[in-house]
Amino acid sequence: MNQNNLIISIDGGGSKTDFLIADIKKKLKYEYSTSGSNPNFHGSDGLKNLFDELKKIQELNNINVNDIKSIVLGLAGISNKKYKNDLNGFFKNFYRNSKIVLTSDAELAHKTIWGNNIGTTLLVGTGSIGISNSNKNKKLIISGGLGFENNDVGSGYWIAKTLILFLISNKNIFKNNFCNELIELVKEHYNKKNFDDVLDYALGHEGKFVLANLSPKIIKLAKMGNEIAYKICDDGCEGLKEILTDLKSKNNFFDTIGIHGSIILKNEFYRKLFFSKLVNINWIKSEYKSVFGGLTVLENINPNQYKKFTNYG
Repeated sequence: MNQNNLIISIDGGGSKTDFLIADIKKKLKYEYSTSGSNPNFHGSDGLKNLFDELKKIQELNNINVNDIKSIVLGLAGISNKKYKNDLNGFFKNFYRNSKIVLTSDAELAHKTIWGNNIGTTLLVGTGSIGISNSNKNKKLIISGGLGFENNDVGSGYWIAKTLILFLISNKNIFKNNFCNELIELVKEHYNKKNFDDVLDYALGHEGKFVLANLSPKIIKLAKMGNEIAYKICDDGCEGLKEILTDLKSKNNFFDTIGIHGSIILKNEFYRKLFFSKLVNINWIKSEYKSVFGGLTVLENINPNQYKKFTNYG
């Protein structure tokens, strides 16, 4: 790679962090993924992991920090002022000669679909958020994105947490086959023999890191006819619909909506259930991970040009 043309894009979410190093002139790329870095989810440990991994991939690729042209960090939880000084301090200290752009992971996802054009995107992964610049001012407006602990409705974390809270509230009530099926599911997911141990662990500090991973299994049971799982998924889809309804009320106009995020892209049943809530909408998606949106943010590269970048090495 030619160091004079290097840019770095980082997509920091709750479940994983993606890195993309790109040589703009030679159209070469290097991709790398590690654990999540959302500070609202992982605290300062998430940022430390992000910083350490960034320095690690630079060493692996023999990159001098002074040769990096620009960096964009799209981070879930970027608006949390508690960690603002840590972020600014790190990039100012280590990348003094580089242009630094700090934004949200939602904007990176939005860019992979729309580039610099106007559009509306719904992101549904560990959290959920709607983002749109389809308004008269072409200004980015968001809806949702409250954070996983503040009910990012319809998200992976929300689906799993809603189930756990349901099972807690119905713990001493007669259980039907649907309920028993879900109890066995969460026991297996957390590798616990006793249901009380599941409840103590699932909502604790360590358990929350794998809570969102439970949601695809809940969606699968909903597809198979589990009425409780279906009701949770249906309520989640109604919540996602409200996010888009709220965006539209803020003077956004759209008949085409982009979707991004693992929960809505990788779970066909959940995606189709959500689509059934909104009629006369054209749904589109990107074939690229959100981290590629950094190419647009930093270099105004159109998404249809992402395919020109080939793997380095």
